[in-house]
Formats: sequence, structure tokens, C-alpha cells
Amino acid sequence: MRDVALAHVKAMELPIAANKRFLTTAGYFNNRMIVDLIRNHFPEYHSALPSESVEGGNYPEGGAFKTDNTRSIDVLGIKYKDFEDTVVIRSIRSKLHQNSRVMALKTLGT
Repeated sequence: MRDVALAHVKAMELPIAANKRFLTTAGYFNNRMIVDLIRNHFPEYHSALPSESVEGGNYPEGGAFKTDNTRSIDVLGIKYKDFEDTVVIRSIRSKLHQNSRVMALKTLGT
């Protein structure tokens, strides 16, 4: 999301980007990859995740549809965020946000 927002701003600001279309994708992922990242970084959620032996969650047979984001990198200078960092950091931020809301509510109630 942040990469796409940055691409919009750069496309408006850079004269070289005028009248061009840009595909903004940092890469490809599947549900299995997300579950594995959560399993590796948040062991407290192991019981809520499907077991590693559960089938599914992989790319479709024949592979994923591919897009070429070269223009967004070359023209706009976008440096896409790493998938693992995006999932883990977003999860931690969400957790911190929830904790701060709970603390605020506790403070108001005392």
C-alpha cells in the first residue's frame, strides 16, 4: 500500500512519468507464505494456524500470473518493501496499536 501511494506521488511529480502507465507490485506471495511468516515470528499464534501438514495455500497449478514492474523501478525509482518485513512490521504495529488502545481504556476507567 505504501509503495503504491509513493508511486502515485512520484508519477504526478516527475515529468518523465507523464502519460505512462505503471504496474506496482513488489512480487508474489501466497497464503502458505503468510502462514509460515506468522508461524516463524509469532509463536504465540501456532495453535490458531493450520498445521504444516495441511495442503493448500500454495500458488495455483501452472504458477501465478506475472507482471513486469520494471518501469516503476526505472522511471519512478520505487524500491519495493520486502514481503517478510511488510507482514511482520504490519503485524507488530497492529499489536502495538491494540495494546495502546487497551491501556488508554484502562486509564480512562480508573
